[in-house]
Amino acid sequence: MCRWQPVFVFMKWFGSATRSSIAWLINEALKTSYWFYSSLGFICFLAILIYKYGRSYWYPVYLKFIGENSISDIVEQYQSTSLERIKSSFESANIVFPPKELAFLAIKEDASFKVWAKNGSAWRLVKVYSIKAASGVLGPKLREGDYQVPEGIYGIS
Repeated sequence: MCRWQPVFVFMKWFGSATRSSIAWLINEALKTSYWFYSSLGFICFLAILIYKYGRSYWYPVYLKFIGENSISDIVEQYQSTSLERIKSSFESANIVFPPKELAFLAIKEDASFKVWAKNGSAWRLVKVYSIKAASGVLGPKLREGDYQVPEGIYGIS
């Protein structure tokens, strides 16, 4: 059954001049919707390209509007809830909180993030987090924008 069959049945009730006018209206509506949806598709495609490849242009403008958060702002925002959660992990591992030294080990192959703490002279595993998503493939990060997760040893301040 044709999508427009009810419209054509409805058109039989009118004279030929009215039928041709209705047919013209339907034709124009179809043309308009075709151009509307094709234009909308092109605009969406263009927006995706700008979002993905034009970040160096739009992101600084975005930061001017929302403002940048400093490290102290972020620490203040999340400190109380995160300290309570991590304290329980240290208690279950029988490690004094806060530890003198911490080490983080992220393994891309296993998609795991491990927190180690120095308990006296020995290192003990505190908690293992599973990494839910990561970009790129196994291997080093070669340049900015290559969607690779960085590898290596980093200091945290």
